[in-house]
Amino acid sequence: MATFNIDSATMNSGRLVPLSPDRPSVHRPSMMGFLALFAGLLARAYLYWMDPLISSDGFLYVQQARALYFRDFDQLLSCYDNVSCYPVFVAAAFSLFGEWVIAGQMTSLFFGTLSLLPLYWILRRFFVEPTASITLLIFALLPVFVWLSRDVLRDPTYWCFSLFGLYFFLRHIEHRRPMGLFISSICFLMGAWARIEGCLFILASACYLIFSCRPEKWRDLFIFFSPYIVAAAAGILYSQVAGIETMDVLKPERLLTRPGEFLSKYREIRDHLTALVRENPTPISPYFFDWVRHLVWFLPFAILMVQITETLFYLFFIILISGIVVWRHEILRDRRLIFLAALSIAALMVLYMQIVYNWSMTDRFIALFLFPAFVFLGAGVSCSASALSTYFKLTPKKAHILMCVIVLAVFVPKILRANYDTEKLIFSEIGEFIAQKEKNQRVVSVAGNFKELRAVHFYANRNYPGAPCFEDGISILKQSDRASLVFVLSHGFDYFVWNEKAWQNGYPETLLPERQGQFQKLRQWSSAREGDLILYEVRQ
Repeated sequence: MATFNIDSATMNSGRLVPLSPDRPSVHRPSMMGFLALFAGLLARAYLYWMDPLISSDGFLYVQQARALYFRDFDQLLSCYDNVSCYPVFVAAAFSLFGEWVIAGQMTSLFFGTLSLLPLYWILRRFFVEPTASITLLIFALLPVFVWLSRDVLRDPTYWCFSLFGLYFFLRHIEHRRPMGLFISSICFLMGAWARIEGCLFILASACYLIFSCRPEKWRDLFIFFSPYIVAAAAGILYSQVAGIETMDVLKPERLLTRPGEFLSKYREIRDHLTALVRENPTPISPYFFDWVRHLVWFLPFAILMVQITETLFYLFFIILISGIVVWRHEILRDRRLIFLAALSIAALMVLYMQIVYNWSMTDRFIALFLFPAFVFLGAGVSCSASALSTYFKLTPKKAHILMCVIVLAVFVPKILRANYDTEKLIFSEIGEFIAQKEKNQRVVSVAGNFKELRAVHFYANRNYPGAPCFEDGISILKQSDRASLVFVLSHGFDYFVWNEKAWQNGYPETLLPERQGQFQKLRQWSSAREGDLILYEVRQ
């Protein structure tokens, strides 16, 4: 089965041109490729500059990075039950930048921007210019990837390693390259360490090697799995020397338990719906729940399709579908397309199970499907440019320029708006006020009745030389009454943040007058969401 390079001209004529080793190197981006790469970097740098907020999950990763940097291994799993490679890179970046938030953002910015390069190389294996650069421009400016590339999250690290692994594995499919196969395995390993769903690339690649017809397939399998053998041996050795249970840190058993949990969740939903059909506690027709019970299998698929469509801003979902239709016959003629198509289908299955497991699906999870599917999006871009050229009687150059204008018109306004919730800045401001008062001399504990309290705690302890963990179950109070105030005092909290929304029945000095001297008012802020916010220092 031959390997082909596909461009807009040959695709429209229905012919595939064999990939020639004599053609210009795909590793040297054209001028248009450089412009697409620069546009991606510029968009990410712009949002880094314009949006000062980081996600609440970022606090967890920074806490783990601090535990690694200060060798406080007892705190490594105190906030989050497993460790990815992202905190390792953040700890390394802290040595360079000297500030934890900047270290986390710069790590994401580096990997998020670097991920553009392997995707461009993958596209150049299939398309000549300018199709490859236009498709890269879609990835470079797709808002979900731009936003996450300036946040303190592990996703950009996962993208980068997974795409590099995918590129080297596709090179191995074209012509057997043992070293490329070895490198792809290491990249997939790092991607899976960053995010557990990256294991799909490992599984799909191993299956391809097993079912390939090459006489060296068993040797290739050994080469592919050798990094995992070495990593397992190194982990066992390190756990013996350092006294750290590597399996507790990495939680590899999640791969084995998640399919069973998926089936259990599916049966649980069906059982609950069956009970609703029998009891019918609402005025809704009982036939409604009966139909829902029979269509439970379809709802996750609908949710997934809606999420993919919205992530691609509808227009580029249509272009993706058109690319799949155009290549419906070519897929079976190219081993690389067979692999990418199978990987895309497997990704949809994993995302389907993810929805059933916790009924949560956000646009950043769609990357698992989009990475192998971007080649089919490229086919749609080529087809769309050809259609524009035919319909509007444009030259190919003008048709491609029009495609670039469409990409920019769809994505750039969304990026330039740089919308973020300015209300959340108040919580970081409260934390920084505490940090200035304490001068990072001790770990500060904060109590309150709102979920953004984690941000207050993080910024209050941001520069403390240690890895303090925010305890949600204790610090976020369930009630707003005298007993809660007594709880704050008895558990030795250093600060208490009163919010008007939760404490409409009074202030600490009125609800607990006999101990009002232990709550010293420091400063007040106004919030549209929480009402007035008052910071109290708690004196024991």
